Amino acid sequence: MEFTLWPGSNPGRGAVADSTAGFNWNDVNAVAKSGVVRFRIQNRDYVLDSPIGNFPSVTRLAGVAAMSTNLTTGAATFSEIDYASFAGMPYNIVPVYIESNQAFSIQLTWPALVALPSAAAGRIFCRLRGRLIRDAQ
Repeated sequence: MEFTLWPGSNPGRGAVADSTAGFNWNDVNAVAKSGVVRFRIQNRDYVLDSPIGNFPSVTRLAGVAAMSTNLTTGAATFSEIDYASFAGMPYNIVPVYIESNQAFSIQLTWPALVALPSAAAGRIFCRLRGRLIRDAQ
């Protein structure tokens, strides 16, 4: 099971004010250290854990950033390119067999609103990693 966050702020923003530098990193950090994940099959919880940063994506860009500053103008500005993602070992669970037509769900909950520093809405994607087993033909 893995989650990917795509922050809403543009990673290649060019010239930005120093107060807005690093928004992608800050947004990912705010989400990664919060949230509760519940994976349920029928009426049984198989995963109930937090924070969401414990469920990193296996396929991703590694975090990179580049900044340069121009202090010759009246106000300091940065030219910035940044990208961040959850990173670490995959969150493995004991393999479970989900039978055909069996109900399962993944629920993400937060005790309070997580305000993203960029104020831009991001998107969270979930991926279940496993094997499809079918009857022989």
